[in-house]
Amino acid sequence: MKKKKEKKRSKTTKTPTRKRQTILFSKRDKDKEGSQIELSVDTPGVEEEKQSVVEEIGKISIQDLVQYLICGSCTRTERSAFYLIYHRYTTTSEILKFLQIILNKAEEEGGEEGKDGGKEGTSLRIVVFLKCWWEENEPELVEEDVYKDFLSLLSEIEKIHPIIAQKFLQNFQRAKEKDTSFVSPFYREIGGKEEDKGKREKELEENLFDLEGTTFDSDLVAAAITVHEFSIFSQISSEELLWWNTKKKDQCNNVRAMTKLSTKLSSWVTTELVKRAKISERILVFSKFVSLAEILLDLGNFSSTFSILGALSNTAIYRMKKTWAESDPEVIRRFEKMKAIMSHRSSYAAYRAYLKGLIPPCIPYIGISLSDLTFIDDGSVDYYENELVNFKKWKLLAGVMAELMAFQKVNYSHLMEDNTQAQNFAISLHKYENLDEKQCLLYSKLVEPKDQEEAMKELLRMYKESQNKLVEYEKKFQEEFNVVGSPDRIITSN
Repeated sequence: MKKKKEKKRSKTTKTPTRKRQTILFSKRDKDKEGSQIELSVDTPGVEEEKQSVVEEIGKISIQDLVQYLICGSCTRTERSAFYLIYHRYTTTSEILKFLQIILNKAEEEGGEEGKDGGKEGTSLRIVVFLKCWWEENEPELVEEDVYKDFLSLLSEIEKIHPIIAQKFLQNFQRAKEKDTSFVSPFYREIGGKEEDKGKREKELEENLFDLEGTTFDSDLVAAAITVHEFSIFSQISSEELLWWNTKKKDQCNNVRAMTKLSTKLSSWVTTELVKRAKISERILVFSKFVSLAEILLDLGNFSSTFSILGALSNTAIYRMKKTWAESDPEVIRRFEKMKAIMSHRSSYAAYRAYLKGLIPPCIPYIGISLSDLTFIDDGSVDYYENELVNFKKWKLLAGVMAELMAFQKVNYSHLMEDNTQAQNFAISLHKYENLDEKQCLLYSKLVEPKDQEEAMKELLRMYKESQNKLVEYEKKFQEEFNVVGSPDRIITSN
């Protein structure tokens, strides 16, 4: 007990905000109902460490699984696994129908009324199941048919526990009105009224970030990257994590936005280095990006740290031996230290250990979690015979997802007063003209060639090629617009 208390005191005092969490019952509401049953997450009588009545659920039907989860003998881990994974195997509407079947069956069979028996006890356990469902992974009730099934179940509960049912519905309606769908800054237009959008875009563009490799502010850029990236990461749903390895991959907008941001960051770093002809500038830029990676690591932004370290290890950068040789040994040492933390060896063992000892806020590298989910998914079946689901697989998948999504609860609001600077950074990065991978390698060979003569030949070839293209464009221009003469003195023929 002592150790637990000490650990608790060491954690941050910031209260985490659960995504889309709805508190459906207060103590006052429970007292009004007059029920002696405590509607807590652990009701009825399930402790965190309590072993499941079914020691190890493997093969089970969806309906039997729902019955098991409301009977009071399941563990929180099993319940959480269900809330995170169910939509891969069934629908919200089907689950609501199963709950209504269970409630009706309890009424038909009768039994002693009270805490555990009869329709009253069953309805209370269903209420607890719904409450936990909303608070852990709020189900979608947008579709009309699903919403009707929800109201139908709630009307049955209302006959037995009217105050609880009414409060449930009120809080749901309130949460539904407040909820707005999120699309990441790379996929959305700037919010606000239609007539204000142009003005807002202009304001943001007037304050674009300095992304020049030799002059950018490392602290400001690190804060902006982190706030912007967390705004995307915090919206990744359990559905997106499960869909990434399926045909529904194109619907994973937030995961795609994270990967796109990572690619843009890496391209920015590589481009800024290879386009520097002077070795002194390359050394300065390299040092600034190492410092940026360190600040991001200190902020717990592993995702962007991975992106920058990956760019600095890119073939186009790695081959520039003179730049590495003349860089400050201390800068190289700091770079290698971060690389060791992020190393892929032993399945990213160093990174996983570092992450476990970290106090949020944090942005994990989702690529590792997605790989873990793919490994579990490909390594075991979804169904057994007779449409029995593999619940062991559910729990394995849920374990990876829960570990990742736990970091969505604590944000980076302390870094910036509002998201304006983060939006400015996102627009600046989006507008930045990156070189592609092939161009980066070519530039690298030109600014730091192994063979000076070969590099000069390549430059002359490129010059000749560009001149030929220019002549070709002039001809096309003259033909298309019926123009006579050179571009600097255009005469339109009649």
